[in-house]
Amino acid sequence: MSMIFVLGCIDTQVNPSDEENQLMSQPTVDDEATTAVTQYYRDEAWVCHHPGTEMHDKECVEETYPNGCYVEGDNSVFCWLLMKPECERPEKYPSAQKVCHLLRR
Repeated sequence: MSMIFVLGCIDTQVNPSDEENQLMSQPTVDDEATTAVTQYYRDEAWVCHHPGTEMHDKECVEETYPNGCYVEGDNSVFCWLLMKPECERPEKYPSAQKVCHLLRR
């Protein structure tokens, strides 16, 4: 009879309750932060600044418009370097967030 009691105690300790299982499977804040950081597959991307065209905020193509970003003699059209830290810190770089998807390709 004492063997049944011992086995009964072992069994309850080995199998956690459903509530414990749910708590253990929930992501922690650290897991979510790690996921947010690792969602970018690239460290940097060149972005076209050419407002009013389909090239604007797309990955830079170093050709003359309409095949690329540049317009000969127009210094207001250019490519700029987006870096991963800008996407990881939206509070510091809010204007970069609209093109961060380029680092996920």
